[in-house]
Amino acid sequence: MAVSNAALIGALSGLALGLVEYVIVLRIIGGAVSREAAQGGELTGLPLVTVGMRRIRMALLGCAFFLLPAVGFALGSAFGSDAGSVQ
Repeated sequence: MAVSNAALIGALSGLALGLVEYVIVLRIIGGAVSREAAQGGELTGLPLVTVGMRRIRMALLGCAFFLLPAVGFALGSAFGSDAGSVQ
């Protein structure tokens, strides 16, 4: 089975996009929690936030390592040329 270079580039692009998304989303959420804490806001729901963050982190990792590379691979296979392929 031959895998085209376009498919591999698509998969790597999906992986890179997923990792960037992971970092950005976690920084946004962490920044919001720290701003709330710095303003002296009551953090009565902090245990719920930590449980929710665990779920969000797992979902983002699943997207970053599985879903986005698979979509990139499929798009690269469908729209890329077969000129360069790995046997």
